Amino acid sequence: MDEATTHVGDVAQTVLETLPIIGRVFASRMRYVHEGTTAGHYALLHALALQPMSLGELAERMQVTAPTMSATVQTLVSRGWLERERSSDDRRIVIVRPTPAGVCILEEMCQQAQALLQEMLEPLTAEELSRVREGMEILRHLLESETAVAETASLPCASE
Repeated sequence: MDEATTHVGDVAQTVLETLPIIGRVFASRMRYVHEGTTAGHYALLHALALQPMSLGELAERMQVTAPTMSATVQTLVSRGWLERERSSDDRRIVIVRPTPAGVCILEEMCQQAQALLQEMLEPLTAEELSRVREGMEILRHLLESETAVAETASLPCASE
């Protein structure tokens, strides 16, 4: 293995080790926004803020089974964060979208997550902050181009 391959492998390993830590910290903080809120709820609200979807599309997007997604959606419907509506094209299809209360919860989650990250980044020097930002922008650009998901600019916390 040459030096460039080793370097790419090291970076890949660092990303793989870091992402679960970010997920755990984020999941922990989300529980404080609203009792019983999970990172999965955030991901679901985030996806639906981009575009209403059917239960099947949601299950596929979140990589869970249809019954699991149905139960999660029911939980968020009962909290008033999501609403279901039959498709006008095909009455067998149920479309799920966030309610105004769901959008508010998503905004609160975004604000809490940003506050947590700001607190964690506070000890870094200006140069370190610049390096972190540059690295994250590169990674985001790479991932967005890979998945063709550039719609996040319309989300409540995308520009914060």
